Amino acid sequence: MSDAGEELVLGIDVGGTYTRAVAVSLAGRILGRAERQAGNPRTTSERASRDAVLAAVHAVRDQARGRVRHVTLGIAGLIMAGEADERTRWRELIGADNVLVDSDARIAHAAAFGRAPGVCVVAGTGSQCLAFGPSGERVRVGGWGPRFGDEGSAYWIARRAIASALHDMDRAEETSMLRTLAAYAGVAMGAPPSERTRRLVNVLYDPALPLGHHARFAEEVGRLAGEGDAGAAALLAEAGRQLAEQALVAGARAGTARVAGSGGVLRGNAEVRRSFEAALRDRGAEPVTPWTTPELGAAYLSLVALGVDADACAAGWG
Repeated sequence: MSDAGEELVLGIDVGGTYTRAVAVSLAGRILGRAERQAGNPRTTSERASRDAVLAAVHAVRDQARGRVRHVTLGIAGLIMAGEADERTRWRELIGADNVLVDSDARIAHAAAFGRAPGVCVVAGTGSQCLAFGPSGERVRVGGWGPRFGDEGSAYWIARRAIASALHDMDRAEETSMLRTLAAYAGVAMGAPPSERTRRLVNVLYDPALPLGHHARFAEEVGRLAGEGDAGAAALLAEAGRQLAEQALVAGARAGTARVAGSGGVLRGNAEVRRSFEAALRDRGAEPVTPWTTPELGAAYLSLVALGVDADACAAGWG
């Protein structure tokens, strides 16, 4: 636990699956960490997002009780930096001297490149891409949300896999994808067709569930691919190519060919990552491994905002 008089910054990654916070001293010492529920306001709600952030802040502040000089929030679902009124609202809610509000892609970019040029693709529940060029120009690609975009994301993978399984059911074909969907939804494959249909529709369109809930089915697709299912593997490979295409478009506009991937899909799914990196190399881009986590990327940006030597402070984060 930190000294009550120690000054610190907070970095917060507000994602579609988790909200993660870290407290860091102005010398770069990590003072506390916390993880709470999903906080993407597009796939949960504004209230749920606020509650997730405050729960994470309270948990990390129990470990680090000094004065909060600066907070950086990277919020999934945002496509640009927050306006002054939003920064003021968060500053008052958190109890900090200053707050920066931006997208989750912004803090992931810092976690990969610091202040250097590069392209960062974030693929979690949703997806988007952010690039900074040699002159500091900012280029965003994607991030259009689950209804009209989010190519290559967990939700994109899950939506296509579920559709494939439902088409299999229409054709009365008992495929591994359909069996997996039935198990996921708690539907017995041996039930009468009308009962299976009713149960699947009720689960897939349950109005009580947030929009991004079924993104978790992407994990089942990953498991099937690992077991040798060709259709699942092909879908994951296509997800990697979709993410690479976003990066290549952003890199061409920004004037940089260095590309990092972040988010649960690229970190946690080897098939997507292999396809992503292969597609980048085929087009002359250079895959880069992030040097730290997005929440620490957010803390890094807070240190930069305070004029601290952020690179020296972050040297041991790894």
